[in-house]
Amino acid sequence: MTFKWKADPAKPQDVLLRYNDNTTFTLADFEEYCVKAGRDRMRGAGMPMQETIQRLFKNWSDEVAMQFEESQLDKKYPDFHSLMREYEEGILLFEALKLNVWDKANNDSIGLEQYYKTNLSQKYKWDERARVSLYTLKTDDPKTGEKVRLLAFQKACGGCAEKNQ
Repeated sequence: MTFKWKADPAKPQDVLLRYNDNTTFTLADFEEYCVKAGRDRMRGAGMPMQETIQRLFKNWSDEVAMQFEESQLDKKYPDFHSLMREYEEGILLFEALKLNVWDKANNDSIGLEQYYKTNLSQKYKWDERARVSLYTLKTDDPKTGEKVRLLAFQKACGGCAEKNQ
C-alpha cells in the first residue's frame, strides 16, 4: 500500500489466467502491473488490503483480457485480417514511393531542370482554344451591354451571330 513496495524478485510463475491453453499470465505479471499501478495501490490506503488487491486484480485481468482479444482479432475475423494487411501494404507502398520517387524528385533539382527544358516543346501546349476581348462600359443600361456583346460577337465570328443567339 506504499510507493516503496516492490515486486518479488524471484518472479513467481504461478498461473493466474490462461487463454487458449497456450497464453498464460502469471503472478509475476500481476506483480509487475501492481508496481506500475502505484497510484491505484495508494488509493486503497485505509481500505482493507483484500479489497484493494481484488480491485487491482480486476483492473489487471480486464486489461489482459482486452490485450488478448486484440491479439486474436485477425484470427477470429478474416475480413479484419484482410483489412489490416491491405492497410499495412498501403503504408509500405506509400513509404516506398516517398523514398524512391518523391524524395528523389525533391532533392534532384538538376534533373528537374533538365526535364523541364526537354519538355518545353509544343508537346504539352494546346492549340488556340479561345479568343477574348474585354470591353469596359460606363453605363448601367443592360440594353447597351447587350448591343456591344452582339457587335463583338459578330466581329469575332464574321456574321455568325444569328446562328448562335
